[in-house]
This record gives sequence, C-alpha cells and structure tokens, in this order.
Amino acid sequence: MKKSIISLAILAASVGGFASSASAVSVDWSQNSGFVFNAVTPQTGGIANAGPVGALGGDARYDALWWGNDNPARGTTSLVSPISTVIDGANQVVSAAPAAFTSDGTPDSSLKVVSLNSGPGVNMLTSGAGYIPISDVFHSNQTISSDSSGLLTSGIVRSELTINGTPTPINDVSFLFFETPNNDANYNCPDNSGISCDIFQFATGGFASTPINIGGTNYHLSFALIGVSPNAFIINPGDLWGNSACQAGNFCVLTKEQNVNWITIGMRLDVPEPGSLALLGLGLFGMGAAFRRRKTNG
Repeated sequence: MKKSIISLAILAASVGGFASSASAVSVDWSQNSGFVFNAVTPQTGGIANAGPVGALGGDARYDALWWGNDNPARGTTSLVSPISTVIDGANQVVSAAPAAFTSDGTPDSSLKVVSLNSGPGVNMLTSGAGYIPISDVFHSNQTISSDSSGLLTSGIVRSELTINGTPTPINDVSFLFFETPNNDANYNCPDNSGISCDIFQFATGGFASTPINIGGTNYHLSFALIGVSPNAFIINPGDLWGNSACQAGNFCVLTKEQNVNWITIGMRLDVPEPGSLALLGLGLFGMGAAFRRRKTNG
C-alpha cells in the first residue's frame, strides 16, 4: 500500500508546480453531467434509465441508471431517480438513500450523478485556491438475484463544463463495473465488516487537465477524486482485492453492499509553470486517491 502512495507522490512532484506570480482570477462555472447509455453499455435490455439531461456528441445522457431486480415493471412506474439525495449549500452530501420506486417497493442497484452547479457570484472558482467539489456520483448497492442478464458492466460519465459562459471541451470518464457475488468472503470490504463490496474502475484518462484562456492568460483546469463516503474505499492500480486487482490505467472505488455510497469529483484552476502543461493531469486523480487512502489508513 505504501509503495503506491510513494510512487504517486513522486509522479506528482515530477509534474511541476503552479505559477504564483500571476494575480488570482475568479470565474463563474456550471456543468451538466450524465451517464451515456449506448453501445459502451451493452446491457440495455436489463437496465432502465431516467431523467434525460440532454444530448452531447449525439448520445443521450441520463442522470440515473438502475438494474438487478427481476421485476418486469422496472422503470415504468415512475421516471424519478432511484436514489434520493440532499446536498447542502456548501455542496456537501446531507443524506442519500435508495428509493423504493419499483411497483413491488424494492430498490434496485442503481447509479445517479448530481451536478453541483455554481452560478454568477456564488461559490466561484478561484485560481490557486485548490479543489472545489463539482459533482457527486452515487451508487445504491443492493442485493441482486442470481439472474445476471441485466447487470451493468461498463459506462461513461459525460460532462459539459462552462466557464464564464463559454463551454469547455466535452469530457468523458469511462468506467468498468463488477457486481460481485452476494455473501462471498473473497470480495469482503477492506474494513473487516464481513460485508461484500462491488468495484468501479475509473479510467485515469478522463481526469486529464484542460487548458483554457481567461483574459489573455493561459490557465488549466485539473480534476481529481477528492472524497468518498464512509462506506466506500479507494484502491490504487495494482492493489490486490478479492480475486481481482485494480487494473493499470484506472483508479478503483469499492462500494459496500446494502448502502448508498458516493464519490466526489473536484476541480481546480491554476496557471501552469512553463513546460508543465503537457504533463499535468497524469497523476492528479491518483493524488486524490492516495491522499484519501493515506488519510483513511491513518
């Protein structure tokens, strides 16, 4: 475990620092995220969706996906999100719970993305001020039946970020998902609770930096995983878990069964040092993951 953290720290140091000579700038921002539901998620026959959030690049995006219940009425009784959430004014999660939205009152396993939008003069993004939360991805991890014909195995979170009214390039974060067997000790969560965890593998390429120009000055936006809920756990590439491992090119999040878990994505704005722009973003997501795990391990 410590080796992964040390390696990430070295990678972060090699990226280079942020310029401190430029005056700080504050910008308005907003963003609109959703799950892309197309050929990349081939299990469309067994997965429902709700809450269209618009189309980007020709693909419809949805704020929620759910799967796993044998109930044929899945998604037909109500087009509400299968996860109820409350976010406070500081963009912190106050509560998150599965919604009994199917006709038999039993919640499915589900995903939900919540965009934590700002606005003119509210929680603005300031250069050099560090990360601020911009979105939460929730996972309601529910026990499923033995019928695996409608399980989610992969997907994309597609986001459109707007800075000072100008859209930045569309960003995709692809992920792989493994629904582990119920009550299998080989996939117990790392907190010694004896409860199994499912695993998400997020491709690090979706967390690369984005260069932008503000008032004639070049800046970059960097993205990172800046927090997880108490019943979610981060493992780094190469770390073994259960009968598998977090694959290279990914950072992985384990989510505990029978809980609604979430991860928080953050964004920061900086002026890069000369020559560092091309390197930035290689390890920032890993930095967030390593920081969180180091904090958890005490």
